[in-house]
Amino acid sequence: MADTEVLEKDEISVYEAAFHIDANLSETETKKAFDSVKEAIVAAGGTPFAEALPTRMNLAYTISQINEGVRRDHTSANFAWIAYELTPENQEKVDEVLRADKTIIRHLVTITTKEEATYAQDRAAEKLVVAKPETDEVSDAELDEVLEETTA
Repeated sequence: MADTEVLEKDEISVYEAAFHIDANLSETETKKAFDSVKEAIVAAGGTPFAEALPTRMNLAYTISQINEGVRRDHTSANFAWIAYELTPENQEKVDEVLRADKTIIRHLVTITTKEEATYAQDRAAEKLVVAKPETDEVSDAELDEVLEETTA
């Protein structure tokens, strides 16, 4: 889609909501916050198709949040994202939930494609495999011999 192209009212768009959940919450409360975003997407008529569950991470910078007159500085958070299809007119409903939930300290919603979102999910699911180099066992005597040769 070109930048100047206007979306039709009923046209389905693909969105990705990325958000930081308060790191001070329990695992159950963190899952509840994640699920509430997913439920808001479905309630707005959206269809989630890819996601990354909340994962704790250190933030690159401190995020300050003021709730009920009390300032809290966050240096870590639980990061998650959900990709979904939804009409542009209903996206505001999801934005309202993200803004209203005080356990979400920061969020960003972008327009993406299904291919990009599913690729990101597949990459996140891959496990890092470190190949162990194939070497022959070396005895202590052989190591001592090489050390003596190099230091002599």
